Amino acid sequence: MDNLVKTVDMKGYRRIYLSFLSIMTVMAVAVFVLVQMGIYIRLELADPDWIINILLFGMVALAFLYGYYLRKLKIKLLSIPDFEDKLAFHRKYFRIKMWWNLLSGTTSCLLYLLTANRFFFWFVLFDLLGLLLSAPKPFFFRRELNDDDIIFLQ
Repeated sequence: MDNLVKTVDMKGYRRIYLSFLSIMTVMAVAVFVLVQMGIYIRLELADPDWIINILLFGMVALAFLYGYYLRKLKIKLLSIPDFEDKLAFHRKYFRIKMWWNLLSGTTSCLLYLLTANRFFFWFVLFDLLGLLLSAPKPFFFRRELNDDDIIFLQ
């Protein structure tokens, strides 16, 4: 079993990653330009600070739940003995991370567009940074798959 050559084709991962990165970048730039031009939906609320705080705490709470969910997936990933099965599960794991970053960034963009509160744009930038750090690199694959014998196909 250890004599098998363990390979990972990076092309599919890069294509997915670049698609999500492109969408996120376009959204971030577009919403920033719109708000800077004064084109945004300003919600007139009785107490906007209270609503903004609830939205912020909601986003943080969801991030903690997502972190817990990712930890459970990572434990499940590491418990899979067969490399091909582990790689198939890792593809799903990678896509879940990409979708979460896009969903989180979209939510931050919408909140920034609705409130014009610059604090939400910092969340947009944080989501973009998280996506940039999720780039498919051999170092991260070896660490996530817990295997140093992987050969990466470019």
